[in-house]
This record gives sequence, C-alpha cells and structure tokens, in this order.
Amino acid sequence: MPLIDWIPSYNIGIPEIDTDNQQLVGMINLLHDSISKKDNHEIVNHVIYQLVQNYQDHCTLTLQVLQNIQYTNLTQQQESHKKFGRVISGYLHRLKKDEKVSIMELIGFLRNWFDKHVLLEDQKIKAFLKQINNTQTETDITKSHVKTIKDSDIFQLHNNKMDGQHKDLANIYNKLYHAVELKMSKKIILKIIDTFKHYAEIHFKDEEQLMIDVGYDQYKEHLILHNKLLKEFDKFLIKINEDETISHIKILGYIRNWLLNHIAIEDKKVFAFISSQKKENSHA
Repeated sequence: MPLIDWIPSYNIGIPEIDTDNQQLVGMINLLHDSISKKDNHEIVNHVIYQLVQNYQDHCTLTLQVLQNIQYTNLTQQQESHKKFGRVISGYLHRLKKDEKVSIMELIGFLRNWFDKHVLLEDQKIKAFLKQINNTQTETDITKSHVKTIKDSDIFQLHNNKMDGQHKDLANIYNKLYHAVELKMSKKIILKIIDTFKHYAEIHFKDEEQLMIDVGYDQYKEHLILHNKLLKEFDKFLIKINEDETISHIKILGYIRNWLLNHIAIEDKKVFAFISSQKKENSHA
C-alpha cells in the first residue's frame, strides 16, 4: 500500500511541475515499500540517492518555470526547496559514511514535507496562475510576461538534427507571437497553432525513435509528456474554433514555457543518458 496516494486535485496546472511532483511521490512510495519489505541497506541507499537526484532536477525545473511566469512567492518556494534538499542530502551523507540512520524518521519527514510543500506551497502557485488568467487581457502583449524565443534561450543538446528542429519550433512560436501582437485574424492564428502541432508531431517521432534506438530508460515517461502537449494543442484549437473565451497570451505562455523547459530538463536527460552510454562502451 503506497504511503501517499496521488489525486488530481494535487495538480497545480503546470504539466512539467505536476509530472515531477508525481515522480517524487513515486520515489517516496518506493522508499516506503523498500522499508516495508525489509530490503537490504544497499537497495534502500540507492532509492534515497535517486530521490536526491530527482529532487535536484525538480528544483531546477521549478525555478525556471516560476521565473518565466514571474511568480511572486518565488523566494519562499526556493527556501522550502533548500530546506528539503539540506535534510535529504544530510541523510544520504550519513548513509554513505555508514552512520546509523532512522529510516522511519526519514519516512516521517518525507510524509510531513509532502503535506506542507505540495499541498500548501505548490497550491499557492495554482492560485497565482488562476489570478493571472482572470486578469490578463489580449490588449497589450508587450506588457505581459510572454516574450519571443531567441536562439540563446534554447538549451543546446549538440545534436544537429534535434537542435535544428527545436529552432524551427521556436521560429513557428515567434510567428504566433507576432500574429497575436498584430491582432491578426482567428484564421491565421489557428493555422499557425496547427502548423506548430504538426511540426511537433514530426519532431516527437524523430526524438522518440532516437530514445528507442539508444534504449533510453525513461522513454515511457518522456512519451507521456509529448502526448500531453499534443492533447493541449487539440484543446486550444477546439476552443478557438468554437469562439470560446481563451487568452492567446495564455496559449503563448504555455507553449513557450513547455518548449524551453522540456528541452532544458527532459531532452537534456536523454542526451546525458546517451553520453553515459558512450562512455561505458568506450571503457568496455
């Protein structure tokens, strides 16, 4: 039985953060299961190590996303992250030195942290996003937090094909930005969004094939993120077609944040995996 059951109401509305939080809960449950099954210390230590690594990636991603949306409680959020990082890293350090550690005490800390952080601090982000969506208008995009994407904004993976496709996606996004900025017709905006979705599908197929070819160990999780984006595009297209009230600035912000953060976090993991595989093969 899991220590923490994830339910939809825990989501804050930012796919990358929500997915990361679910993965962290999964790691906490895995550690709890390992203790319940009385696994040996080596397995328990490995789970704690993976938890620390996942959490470090989560902090990096969250910082980038919250900076992009100009989150007003960013300092408080970072302090909560740092406190958790210090505690969990302290447990890992003591384990590496073969010091006696109360794993049940660690489990209790993780449970309390989840209640205070995910259920309280992260829900403040949800409220902040709701406030932005309620007050933001289409009238002046230059006063919003949304910007164009420059080449320097895109994390370079040093793979010509993938970097080139990411640049193409950024260029299509910039076309959409300028279409909204110039208040172009719904027909033009729909066409650009559809073009982005179509090109994203091509890019995802190439990237997914690459992950299959190299045996990427987080392929399924990465595939879920791709499918979520495509489903969001379908929703955008339907809402605009049906003349429902939907902020074009909100759509731009979603695309920009997803694209830059996905490349910098998830795609980076893929190429880090490929690099590690090459090193292992060279030493074989």
